[in-house]
Amino acid sequence: MRILAFILSAIAFVAILDLAQYEFYFFHQMLPAVLQEHSSGPEGLIGVGVDFMAAVVATPVALLFAYLHFRHNRSSAIARFLLIWCWVLVLVIVGTVLKTSLGWASATQ
Repeated sequence: MRILAFILSAIAFVAILDLAQYEFYFFHQMLPAVLQEHSSGPEGLIGVGVDFMAAVVATPVALLFAYLHFRHNRSSAIARFLLIWCWVLVLVIVGTVLKTSLGWASATQ
């Protein structure tokens, strides 16, 4: 269970990093050349959707496996770290969703 939790949390972390990259370039448009090459048109929106779904699906499953591993080995430092890491990922996803929602709401006004 520990290995599954670690793999799924790594997948979620990579998806969150990719979401952050899309959010930075897409909303702030700091580098227009990179924006045109990597996230122009529907490809950018498809990438955001795939990354968001991967993060939303992988994180709760990783949290479940981390919790089961923690229940089995309460005294293990790795089990505690993995459980805390998965909770941090959940909070980051919630924060990303809120920040993106507020960004879209302010962009439409």
